[in-house]
Amino acid sequence: MANLTENTFLHPQPDVDNLTTSFSTQSLEENKSKEKDTKSAVKKLSDIQFLVMITHLAGAEIRFILDSTKKDISENDNESLPLLYSLLEGVVQYLVVEDSVQLGEKVLESLKNALYETYLAVASFLSERWDVYQMAQDKGAIDNMTTLFTIGAYSRWIAEETSVTPEEMETLVPLIVWVLEQKSFDSLQTDPFNLIAELLAFITSETVTLDAFLKLEGLTFTVSHFKTAETDIQRLEIAAILLNIVVSSDVNTLERYGEVLRELFPILINLMTSGNLH
Repeated sequence: MANLTENTFLHPQPDVDNLTTSFSTQSLEENKSKEKDTKSAVKKLSDIQFLVMITHLAGAEIRFILDSTKKDISENDNESLPLLYSLLEGVVQYLVVEDSVQLGEKVLESLKNALYETYLAVASFLSERWDVYQMAQDKGAIDNMTTLFTIGAYSRWIAEETSVTPEEMETLVPLIVWVLEQKSFDSLQTDPFNLIAELLAFITSETVTLDAFLKLEGLTFTVSHFKTAETDIQRLEIAAILLNIVVSSDVNTLERYGEVLRELFPILINLMTSGNLH
């Protein structure tokens, strides 16, 4: 007994209960910290995965809707189409402002591929829709909500997309000029110019598409919209298109349309110096 007491005194035994409690508390706190970090990482990953998934699904649904209405000139509007386009436009805006490094190369590539494939299908749909109109000579082939919403969506996409070539856009110039020629639509309450403003900015700044635009009397219709514009803001937007035409045109073109342009110069100067934009 003496030896036991002496050994016990010289070599105290650990307080098992306190150690257990201490280790348990420390372990619990570490687990909570790890769990919090894991949840945070999973949440970030889930957000990105959700973004990619929604982009691909929306794109696939748009392609399905357009493919199912390509040859149909009747009123065949899908109420979900505007929402789907708005969703993709939101993704585009997100990519414009978001740091691509944070998204990661694979995610960025996946999103861009989904958008590119969708809007490639959109361009194909619009081209085929124009062919249908030419064969049937039925305004309803274009003047329906599906086609008009698609034209507007493609125009807004062009404002951000840089990979589309003038040669690719040239096939759509007749459709764009047709829209510009209209004063209004039966199926959608919108100004035709506003629907294609970004497309006009593109085609009037490139020689290939500008030549096609002018041959189809695009300048005449642009001037007509300028004269009937209801606000100075819209007149300025159209003036920017006219300025594109002047800057991008050669001498022969300027001489041909010089009379029309000279007529507009005093109006443009007055508009830009009036200070009464509203």
